[in-house]
Amino acid sequence: MFKLSVVVIVVATLGFAEAKTFCTRFLKKWPELQRIYTIWLYHSNWSYNIAATVCVPDQSTHSNRSDSWQFLTHGIGYDRAYWDLPFNNHNYSYVDVAVDRYGYSTLAIDRLGVGESSKADPTSVIQAPAELSAIVEVTKQLRAGTLSGVNIPKPNKVVHVGHSFGSILSYELASAHPNLTDGLILQGFSIDGSSLPQTIAGFNIQSASTNQPYKFGPPSASSILGSLCSQYQNALKNIGSFYSAGSNHDTGKIYAQNLPAGYLTWANLAANQFAFLAPPYYDPAIAEYAETTKEPFTAGELLTLGAQPSSAPDFTGPVLILTGNEDEIFCGGDCSRSGRADV
Repeated sequence: MFKLSVVVIVVATLGFAEAKTFCTRFLKKWPELQRIYTIWLYHSNWSYNIAATVCVPDQSTHSNRSDSWQFLTHGIGYDRAYWDLPFNNHNYSYVDVAVDRYGYSTLAIDRLGVGESSKADPTSVIQAPAELSAIVEVTKQLRAGTLSGVNIPKPNKVVHVGHSFGSILSYELASAHPNLTDGLILQGFSIDGSSLPQTIAGFNIQSASTNQPYKFGPPSASSILGSLCSQYQNALKNIGSFYSAGSNHDTGKIYAQNLPAGYLTWANLAANQFAFLAPPYYDPAIAEYAETTKEPFTAGELLTLGAQPSSAPDFTGPVLILTGNEDEIFCGGDCSRSGRADV
């Protein structure tokens, strides 16, 4: 349990109570709400659980780097499993390479409101400032060697590694708290957000509870939903096996989370592919896997995506930015196009 001193940007009450109409009404007002969402700021001390996975190398073979930590923050639509996918026998595992091959220690979190971390109001609480506050507090505990339930010494260095929205939050941390990080690795990132509206449009956003009711909806008729879910997942496994022999679609335990309407997701596999996967540069089976294991994002996150600073002048550490040439969110599908000179 991490004690957070959270700065929350409070937005106007939208009044979109019904899941069936929330997305349409919210997205029609989204451009306007982005300009006027700040009603007031307030400080509040709340306690939240932040789920995390710690991985350290074998000390006998990697003793020289184990005190250098990578703090891993995932992007929108995923949880901390993004960094250590069981898909295809962990063939895409970032953690395996960082820990086993290069000897770094890693801490991968579920962002506030995602996965096994605490849920809260998806409009007025689960926003970028609150999620940044959570990352700040966990980083402080990591650097002090006081992480709950983990016996680790103080690290020598902590480098923050992000993907997409996780990169935005890592960048914001370096700007607001430059002494908390020794370096940044920003994957899928730029400070040019001009292509975000077309990505959001391509999502064809739906309420998570209606898009995947067996996972995000109410717990009613759980036995029927569980049976349907099992059949659906088995079908996806067969599709995945057709495209990629030996693919592993371990989707974990399915349980209804009963999320309110402000928890959102993209509509389907095609929307997922449009935003994150550029053919033919990926295994088609991993697209099926990503769709079955996706996590929701929130209305509050969409309202505060543009809150990132344009620079981090007080941070003097090393920075690595790695963005795919066809990144849709930050490059509009073509990172070589003419754009802002400071991207």
